[in-house]
Amino acid sequence: MIRRTPLALVSLLATGGLLLGGCGLVNDADKGGKDGDGKGEEGKGGGPDGFVQEGYVGRFDHYLNARVEVAEVARLDDRTRTTVHLTSLEEEPVDMSSSVFAISGVLDQNINGFRLLDPVNQRDYGVYSDIGTELPVGQQWQPGVTYEIVVFSPPLQDGVDRVTVHAPGGIGEFAGVPVTEGEPRTYPTEDPEESPSSGDEVTFPVDTGDPEPLESDYAELRGVVHNVVQGRDTSEDEETVSLRADVLFEFDESALTDNAESVLEDVIEDTRERADPDNPPITIAGHTDGVGGDDYNQELSEERAESVKQVLAEELGDGYEYETEGHGSSDPVETEGGDDDAWARAQNRRVEVSYAYKDEVVEETEEKEVEEEVVEVDPAEAGEPADFRSHADAEPVATGELSRDRWQDRTWTMRVYPFYRDGAYLVARFDLTFEGGDIAPSYNPFGSTFGKFDFSVVDPKTGKIYQEVVLGDPADATYRVASLSWPSAKQAGETAYAYMYVPAPPESVESVTFNGADFGRFTDVPIVE
Repeated sequence: MIRRTPLALVSLLATGGLLLGGCGLVNDADKGGKDGDGKGEEGKGGGPDGFVQEGYVGRFDHYLNARVEVAEVARLDDRTRTTVHLTSLEEEPVDMSSSVFAISGVLDQNINGFRLLDPVNQRDYGVYSDIGTELPVGQQWQPGVTYEIVVFSPPLQDGVDRVTVHAPGGIGEFAGVPVTEGEPRTYPTEDPEESPSSGDEVTFPVDTGDPEPLESDYAELRGVVHNVVQGRDTSEDEETVSLRADVLFEFDESALTDNAESVLEDVIEDTRERADPDNPPITIAGHTDGVGGDDYNQELSEERAESVKQVLAEELGDGYEYETEGHGSSDPVETEGGDDDAWARAQNRRVEVSYAYKDEVVEETEEKEVEEEVVEVDPAEAGEPADFRSHADAEPVATGELSRDRWQDRTWTMRVYPFYRDGAYLVARFDLTFEGGDIAPSYNPFGSTFGKFDFSVVDPKTGKIYQEVVLGDPADATYRVASLSWPSAKQAGETAYAYMYVPAPPESVESVTFNGADFGRFTDVPIVE
C-alpha cells in the first residue's frame, strides 16, 4: 500500500513509520538533516525548502522534469548513505524502463549519477551501484508522486562535515549538505502493488547488503591551469612560441585587451633573454580558426599580429627588427569539424612569435614544456565548503546567442550566472535554451556523458586559464567535475542548467572572464560569497 498524505500521522502512530503493506513510508525522522528537517546545522542549511533543485534529470532522449531534494547524507559504520526525494513535475507518466540517474552511455537501472564531492580534501567518491534503491522494471514515474532514492557510497574521510552532492543531467549541484550520523533503516521488500497518485510518497526496495568493492573508494581531483603560452616549437637554432589569442583578444577583435600587456610580461622577458638581435627578424604571425570568410580571417590575423608586434617593440626597444604575417585560417594546428570542434578552433586561434637564439643560449636550449600547472591544494589552505544555493534563485549576469547553419537553424541562448567558491574550487554556472527543431537523441553539441565542456575561466589580470577539474590524472582522465549527461532535455524551448568546477583563483580575484567557446567571452562575471 502506498503512503497517502492524509494517512501520514495515523501510519506513524500505528507502525512507527517503517512499513505498510510492503511499501516504505517516508517519515520525518528518516528524512535526514538536523531534527529531520533536511537542512542540517544552523547557518549551514539549504534554502527555505531544504536542499532542493528543479530541472531535467536524465540523458539522451530519456529524461524527467523533476523536483529533487537531498534529504540526508549520513555516515554509517561501513558506508555513506545519501537519501534523495524526487517528485515528478511531468504532466504525463514517464517510463522507468531505463534509469534517469545513471551516467554511463548504456541505458540501465543504475543510480550512480548521485555522487559525493569533498571540495576541501579534493575527492570524488564512487557509488556502490550494486546496492541501494532497486528501481522496478515496467513501471512509470507518476506526476506529482515523490519517490525516495537511496544511494550508498564508501565511507567519507574522518572530519568531513559538509559535502557537495552531484546530480545527473540538468538538476545541478547541491553544495554545503551536512554530513550527519545515521542509523540503519528498514526498507520495503517488494515493489508497490498499486499505482501511486499525485501527493503520494513511495519507497522502493533497497538492497542494504555488502557491496562489491570498488577499484578505488574515491578519485583524487586535479585541476589544470594554463597561461598565455599555448606551445613551443624548438628547432636547432630557432624557437616559435605560440600564444593563445583567446587570452589576448576579445571575440572577433584585433585590439589587445586592457590586461594583455601584463599577461605578456613573462613572454617579453623570455624573448629579451633568448632572441638574438644580431640575427633578425622577430617574426609575429597571426592565425584564425576556420569560421568566417577567408578575406575577413586574413585581415583579422594580420591586425592581431601587428598588435602583438607593437607591444614587443615597445617593451624590447629598438635593438630588434620585426616582421608581421597573417595566415588567416590556412595553417591550422588542429582539425576542425570533429567532436572537439570548439577546442580545435581555440587551438587554431593563435599568434606565433619566432626568433633565432643568441649564441650563448643555443647549446643550453632544450624544447620547453608548455607552461601548465596541475593544481593540488593543501586542504588546510583550501576554502570552506560553500553554502547551498538554488539555481532557481540566481539572476543572470550575461547573455549570449549562437546560431549556426550546421545546427539546422537552431538558435541557442546562454545565460551566465554569478560564480561561487566551494572549497578548493570555483563553480561556474550557466544554462542553455534553444529554439528550432528537437535535437536527435544521439546529438550532443555542447556537453558529453562525462561532463566535458569546451568552456574555461580566465583571470583577465594574469591571463591564467582555469580548466575543468578532472577525476584522476589530467593526462588520461575521462570524467570531469561538471554536469554529467548534459544537456539532458533536447526539445525546443526547454532550458538545461549546467555547472562546472575549475581550480579556484586567488581570494583577491573578485571577477573573471568566462570563455563560452562559440558563445564568445563573458567579461566581469562576479564571484559571489
